[in-house]
Amino acid sequence: MILLGDHFSRDDQSRHSEWLRRRQWFIKARQDHHRKEDIADRLDEDVLSFAAEAIIATEIQIAEFEARIDAYEARLDSYDQKLTAYDIAITKTLVENTNLLAILEQQLADVDAELLSMLAQAYVLDDGRRIFKSEDGSFVVDENGEQVTRDEVDFD
Repeated sequence: MILLGDHFSRDDQSRHSEWLRRRQWFIKARQDHHRKEDIADRLDEDVLSFAAEAIIATEIQIAEFEARIDAYEARLDSYDQKLTAYDIAITKTLVENTNLLAILEQQLADVDAELLSMLAQAYVLDDGRRIFKSEDGSFVVDENGEQVTRDEVDFD
């Protein structure tokens, strides 16, 4: 009977040790589960924090970009105004130059007509040169601007 009592007491101890082992395993499994949940929660928080920072940074970058675009548009408007002023000035100058050119062409035509008239009225020497006497009659020049001497022609 002692053997039997000994046997049951050992069996009770083994059952008790099995229960302790299972309890420790359960506690460890629960701790591991909590640790995994904490890690997953921290990871979720980190991802959310990163996403929020990325979104905020992106919004800041968008605002800065829009500000830069506005500045560029203002500068472009200024350049457009300057170009418009330059275009107006260039157009006015071209019109004035065109008017001046027309006046100069008319004056050149008048000078050519006067020259042809003078050449038609000029005295022609035997060698074919045309000569002109000054208004006061003191000298004579040919059509090339060279002076003609009294030996070559009679000034009267």
